[in-house]
Amino acid sequence: MSGPITLHPAGMAHLDILAALHEAGFPIGERWDVEAFRALMAMNGTQVTMACCGSVPVGFLMARLCLDEAEILTLTVHPDARRKGIARHLLDACIRTLKEQDATSLFLEVSVNNRPACSLYERAGFMSCGIRRHYYPDGSDARLLRYDLLTIIR
Repeated sequence: MSGPITLHPAGMAHLDILAALHEAGFPIGERWDVEAFRALMAMNGTQVTMACCGSVPVGFLMARLCLDEAEILTLTVHPDARRKGIARHLLDACIRTLKEQDATSLFLEVSVNNRPACSLYERAGFMSCGIRRHYYPDGSDARLLRYDLLTIIR
């Protein structure tokens, strides 16, 4: 996969692409199908940004804004496109957009076993705010992370 990375809004027309990327990026048991994405996209405040390498979709971030708080529902980059800054690019774009929408906090859950993702979020300025024990199908815990959109200057 080569070419410049561009970001685009994704919508209902992209459900198959989102599901395929999620399947490629997550282990069995944590993958979301087209119907899961359809239900999430139908919820008020859901926004999806897709990353493309040239014309090929390589990742996306789905977030949901409710009043002044937001949550990253999922973030994935295709395994063949990882370690190229795409996840950080998606994350930074999400943070900018949420600040423009007057969000004050951004939350997410990440497996304690997903070291690359934990490192990404820590480098971006997320802080631990809790643990969900045995949250994932494999029995692993989820770290709860929070990003303060009001005080952190980027």
